[in-house]
Amino acid sequence: MAATPMTSRQRVQAAIRRAPADRVPVFMWFHPVTAARLGRLLEIPPSRVSQAMGDDIAQIWVNNNYAMEGVVHEHDGERHTDFWGITWEKQGPFNQIVHLPLAQASAEQLLAYKFPYEHLEELLEPMAKLADNVARASSPCVPGVSRPWGTTDGEDHGQDARGTHGQDAHATHGQDAHATHGQDAHATHGQDAHATHGQDAHATHERDAHATHGRDAHATSRDTFLGCDVSPCVFEMYWRLRGMEGTFLDMAAEPALSNEMFRRCADFAERLSVEACRRFKLDWLWTGDDVAGQLGMMMSPQQWRELVKPHLARVVKVGKDAGLPVAYHCCGGLRPIIGDLIEIGIDVLNPIQCNCAGMEPLELKKDFGDRLAFMGGVDTQSVLPHGTAAEVRRDTAKLIEGMTQGGGGYILAASHTVPPETPDENIFAMYEVAGISRQEIFDRAAEIRRGQ
Repeated sequence: MAATPMTSRQRVQAAIRRAPADRVPVFMWFHPVTAARLGRLLEIPPSRVSQAMGDDIAQIWVNNNYAMEGVVHEHDGERHTDFWGITWEKQGPFNQIVHLPLAQASAEQLLAYKFPYEHLEELLEPMAKLADNVARASSPCVPGVSRPWGTTDGEDHGQDARGTHGQDAHATHGQDAHATHGQDAHATHGQDAHATHGQDAHATHERDAHATHGRDAHATSRDTFLGCDVSPCVFEMYWRLRGMEGTFLDMAAEPALSNEMFRRCADFAERLSVEACRRFKLDWLWTGDDVAGQLGMMMSPQQWRELVKPHLARVVKVGKDAGLPVAYHCCGGLRPIIGDLIEIGIDVLNPIQCNCAGMEPLELKKDFGDRLAFMGGVDTQSVLPHGTAAEVRRDTAKLIEGMTQGGGGYILAASHTVPPETPDENIFAMYEVAGISRQEIFDRAAEIRRGQ
């Protein structure tokens, strides 16, 4: 470990370079129930828990994951329809899809569907707010800053699936009005998914003013590592529109049509990436596409290489062309395509679900660690929720030691959200091994309370 204290930004950058740091960087996601409980313990809103715990990365979604995780409802059964025409319903702690706008669409209707280019400004607004927050302070302990996925108003509207709060202006119930128009619009004819008029819709003078403000402001402070999440990028975006069954049927029966729709999904993610990289001084671009499950890939590796990889590569290239490292999120057993991900420029792989086929963290480190950094790997199915604090310390120490072999290359994170059944003592034990004491966490929570 490096002896000199580092800022969060320096710590994460060292991990990506596979270099030593003063401690392992942390980017932990909490189940909403877990975050609420920790919030009560720390006497802070659940939306501020990640900040108090010492997360090193501030990040928010700008693509469809905002609709899934950033829009927060209080009661089960409450719904919103997003700019893509997808309807989500709160079921338990998470939003679930209850309406797929293209489930019954013909090939002609699929090709007539319009991605929401006219809403680019609204989709990018949360990122602008986060960048401005980060710019206004040089310490992760400053209230309103370094709250990954957070807003600027300091209110606690609720919990999203990553244990923090992300709701703001564009994610209100007013989305239903926008989406109604979007659902009708996707049936219109003769409109390519590039949506040229939608691209023109975000006015040049507004866009340039916004970009200048975001970059100049952010440049005044570089303590916090800032990321932008443009996922889902290709396959996962399409199945949210079409449904999983329809997507796989298209891939089998009409691969050319699937390829075209995947291209259009990637076009939108690419456009968001270009805008985000141009407007904000990011530290990485976060991509993602769940293409694997517990037992392995959802499709053959060859099918992924033919239909998904070329389009994902275009999104990744935006980050690389901007001089940024690029992270990639995919749940499940994706080992067969890790080499491909490295080939197209992925620098960081998440979440390393250690209970999935082929995803044992130390084996991945041995096979790919000279070319790839990792984020994740903490077992959220067994040891963390059900083991003793001593077992958590032992396994976390083993994980950090193995994954930082050679000096770095690892960001401590859970393989999924930290589940509600996880004892507080186990959570604090994990952080203690990472170099963040219980006292430090409570001190940071006290600073948050004083600043509210």
